[in-house]
Amino acid sequence: MAKTGKGSVPDEFEPAARSTFAFLTDELGFDRPLLSVDVQRTLTYTRGQQKIQVRYNLWANSLITYVTSVWEGTQYRTSLADLVVAAGLGHRSTLTVSANNLRIMGKSLESQAHYLRLLAPVLQEPAEAAELMRRADARQWPA
Repeated sequence: MAKTGKGSVPDEFEPAARSTFAFLTDELGFDRPLLSVDVQRTLTYTRGQQKIQVRYNLWANSLITYVTSVWEGTQYRTSLADLVVAAGLGHRSTLTVSANNLRIMGKSLESQAHYLRLLAPVLQEPAEAAELMRRADARQWPA
């Protein structure tokens, strides 16, 4: 569960996201995440040719998770929300994305981690991941 202490959302994003998405490294074999900071703060988890990016957008006070995968020479990239819809798990609004304060950010991180866990078995199989990405109208380009 995301621990939200006292502080600001931008300062607490990284530790809260690392805690909430720890299952990616602990259970699913992703490398430890790398943080990049610009207009957005992005934690990037990598496993082979697959990436999970958890982004906090300071201006929009929102969290968006992106999934990137490669299959048969094609790279696919789409949002977790689009994957949730394509997998029939709910509507785009099923996924919580707001990060207006620490409590809401924690709920959004938990929501996104929950759906990522549900999709993990499909995303672990490159062919299945590519099919789901195509159904989600993922961006595609040569790898």
